[in-house]
Amino acid sequence: MSQPQYNTYIGARYVPIHCGDWNINNKYEPLSIVYFQGDSYISKTFVPTGIDLTNEKYWAISSKYSAQIEAFRLELNDLEDKVNAMPKVFVTPEMYGAVGTGEDATLAFNELFLDNTVPTNMVLTGRYTLSGVTIPENITTIFAGGQITGTSTVTVNGYMTVLKTDRSPFELNTSISMGKQHNGRPEYFVIDSSDWTPAINKALQVFKHVILDRRIYEVASTIIMDKEGMVLEGDNVSYEQDIGTKIDALTNNLTVVRIGPPTVPPTFNDYPRDIVLKNLAVSRVPRFINGAVGVHIYCVLQAIVKNVESERHADGFKMTGAVYTKLYNCRAFAPTIGAEDNSRIATGFRIDNSVNIGAAGGNASVYIDHCSARFGGVVYENSCGYRADGGYGPADLYITNCEAIACDTGIYIDAKNNQYANGLMISNCVVDQFTYHAYDIRNLIRGMANLVNNYAAPAGLVSTRPDDAQVMFYLDHAKGCICTSNQMLGTVAAGTTRGFQIITCESITATNNMIKDCDYGYEMTDSYFCEISGLFIAVDPMIFPATLTRCTANKLQIFGSITAPVACNLTSSFQNSIDVTALNRTNITQLISIDSQDPPSNGYFNNNFITGYFKPSST
Repeated sequence: MSQPQYNTYIGARYVPIHCGDWNINNKYEPLSIVYFQGDSYISKTFVPTGIDLTNEKYWAISSKYSAQIEAFRLELNDLEDKVNAMPKVFVTPEMYGAVGTGEDATLAFNELFLDNTVPTNMVLTGRYTLSGVTIPENITTIFAGGQITGTSTVTVNGYMTVLKTDRSPFELNTSISMGKQHNGRPEYFVIDSSDWTPAINKALQVFKHVILDRRIYEVASTIIMDKEGMVLEGDNVSYEQDIGTKIDALTNNLTVVRIGPPTVPPTFNDYPRDIVLKNLAVSRVPRFINGAVGVHIYCVLQAIVKNVESERHADGFKMTGAVYTKLYNCRAFAPTIGAEDNSRIATGFRIDNSVNIGAAGGNASVYIDHCSARFGGVVYENSCGYRADGGYGPADLYITNCEAIACDTGIYIDAKNNQYANGLMISNCVVDQFTYHAYDIRNLIRGMANLVNNYAAPAGLVSTRPDDAQVMFYLDHAKGCICTSNQMLGTVAAGTTRGFQIITCESITATNNMIKDCDYGYEMTDSYFCEISGLFIAVDPMIFPATLTRCTANKLQIFGSITAPVACNLTSSFQNSIDVTALNRTNITQLISIDSQDPPSNGYFNNNFITGYFKPSST
């Protein structure tokens, strides 16, 4: 047949043909569209081999390069490759002699694998006992009511899909090894259980990434996350409506979830890494007795706990040997309780450094952000929202954007004079309805502590302690702390409330703080080289806005409007600088008292320098 001439009638086809990337060695019909370097071309007539796209007799440019079109074309090509790679064949073990009622099907499975070397779907509907079978990579296993059992290891190198069924894909005692990363579920091993601990732990060991449904899982022992890359993920959490994923402990004194190994690793490099717990709640069935720990992070590197609630535990979240650990949007809480609940929650978030645990010796780089510790009902003595104490001390501890509600102490940090305790940041936190100390920092000798933009209010709750003291910021044997831009809202009628109580401290900087309606503003004892300034606002009379006892070389500036018999009281204190220039003295009987004496005027008195105090002339 002779070659058709140019511009000749070719039939009734009017729709162009898309021929993919241009190839100079191919022949093309008229109205063929090809792609080259992002541009598209359309043929005017029949194109023989060897004709370049620049030959305008054969080709016309259809569209110039477009990044969006090119990206779309590549996406289509990738999708086409994936579709072509999908298994086209569906087989069952029964086609190779398996019965599917629990008998040994090892031979049938192996014959199936030998007979299918291309991508293949293996559909399982029966129950199969296997011994040492390896499912090859080209086989996609579809569990459509099927189940694999056996005592020898079954290795799954291909993909697997589990359809909704009334039978678990594997028996709990089946040894499974996954060649590819899959998300697993405890329902892959049991459909329902009165104790989900074995199934959840089995799923974590086999799949590493385990997803829990929106339901209650009751457990009688600890869920263990001790391997690198493990993820335990629930489906939403809401303690108010009791919906989402909840893990309920059946017994008391139980750690519900432990992130970390069962024993201390020999070296820091042996710590498991990159473990994630998120989107679930841990609670307990015995409603009025507290358990041991909700979530314990133990000897682990880079753990993330996100959107997790811990309810009715002695320690809601506990960290021991946790390095570079982040807790975000987590909550430790208890609802209003009855008389039976006499043990009470002790601590919402505990950073435990009380025991030297070997390789690291304590916690380091712990970040607690947007978390909440809420205790309802009666506030029990020694209950605490966030607590770090003992041994190694808080090395790089960050508590930010958090709240503690209805507790004895909001945030308690005791570094135990350890040289490694440094890098403390508490910022943008709220402590409300406390009965003892809102923020308590003590025995910090390395310094590098910052308390910035925090809020505290006892909200009228009366302390049951013998000293009847409610202190917003309590600093004891601390060095190098910076406290700035904090707000303290006291309640004078509630008892002896203090804004700052500073005891045996050195180089404390407390500036730009607001203290409202407290009995005492700044109470300093045995401290030196501190710089203190703050705004006082008080409706009811204060006892002492500022009092210094046995203090040396401190700088104190007080300003605002208050009612008090004495604005600043110094006892056995020397070489301090006191500035009352900006203090409204209308409702103050005596501005300054030094060793029970009224200083004569501006200047030095008992080696203290006074600014802004002008004693009226006797004439």
